[in-house]
Amino acid sequence: MDYSTLKKVIFQHRFLSTNSTMYDASTHAPVGYVPIAAFHRLREYSIYTDASSQQEFVHVRKRQEAGPPSIYDVYGGNSGPLIAMIRLTTYRPGRYLAHGRIDLFDAQGAPMGYIQDTTSGFNKVIRLVRNIFTVGPILYAICIPLLSLTFDVVYAPTGAAPQSAGKISYRRSFLKPKLTLDMTAAQVALNPQVALGASSLLNLLVTTAVA
Repeated sequence: MDYSTLKKVIFQHRFLSTNSTMYDASTHAPVGYVPIAAFHRLREYSIYTDASSQQEFVHVRKRQEAGPPSIYDVYGGNSGPLIAMIRLTTYRPGRYLAHGRIDLFDAQGAPMGYIQDTTSGFNKVIRLVRNIFTVGPILYAICIPLLSLTFDVVYAPTGAAPQSAGKISYRRSFLKPKLTLDMTAAQVALNPQVALGASSLLNLLVTTAVA
């Protein structure tokens, strides 16, 4: 499949599973599969072209350096070349921070762009509710179906004016969390392996943090 033709992609988790399936939002046809073992889900994983897990499209692996910020390398498949790096500038695995940012770099380490949290004030309040002693987790569980996160994907190499490369939305539900990458109004197209690799990692981060 030519992934460069996709304009809107949905990452949908299976019920009670860390695995997710990618869908073309225009046809709802499956276009990828992300099988993830719970123990390794924030260390290393692959995006396959289908549920057979035979053909690998993207491989994402966390670097072994100790301490924040965490850096993930994006490869064109497990045996493919390094194509990008993702730095969790203000994110930590298992914890979601308001106004979080993920920075994107090319294989040589030059800035490529970033993903910026643009979530509204109402949803920030929902996320903060669970920190209230005793009653917080109960109120948060009630509010989970209302939780919606938004992000801007920005192409911003050094010396160039920032351009929109898409928008990401995340909707939490009790049964099927869903992240959508929408590139229909993008001013510039990112390498699909970079765009889908970064989106899949963000999907894991927010699902883990708000679960």
